[in-house]
Amino acid sequence: MNPAGTAGGRNNYIFSNSRFLGSVEVNVPLQLWINNLQLSDTLDNFLKLKSTDNTSFIDSLQINIVANNGFPFGASLKVMLYDSITKAVLKTINATNLIKPAPVDANGKVTGKTESSVTIDFSKTFFTAVSSANKVIFMFTLNTTGNGTNDVKIYSDYSISFKASLFVKTNINP
Repeated sequence: MNPAGTAGGRNNYIFSNSRFLGSVEVNVPLQLWINNLQLSDTLDNFLKLKSTDNTSFIDSLQINIVANNGFPFGASLKVMLYDSITKAVLKTINATNLIKPAPVDANGKVTGKTESSVTIDFSKTFFTAVSSANKVIFMFTLNTTGNGTNDVKIYSDYSISFKASLFVKTNINP
């Protein structure tokens, strides 16, 4: 660390232009379990169209999602149309097992991936209720592998991939 070497009897000094380079890597996995952790958010109704628009031409909308999950977390989703004036939930779309958790070994490390396939149907009655709701509530429910009965660990080599397709059935008459 002494740039002038040991000349002049000056050993082991650190000067402003001296350098010390090093590198450290620490592997500290996060270990936890989750059983029905619910996260929700309420938004203004972004589905509501302008007053001059009409959703009557939409008969149904379907979203198909395929997830290949390498994380030990699973998730479900509820989408609720909410009227804050009457404090009523008008319609609910429930996508249980949207993502299924990956399997883990006895130490909590993921041993493979789990493929989930879910279809979310938005019916004509859902679109009819959109105009009466002023809020949309999204509620996610999270679980770890084994519905929170197993400790799981999080590592940086986990991954997840999604494929989604959208089908719209319309009733358009010229």
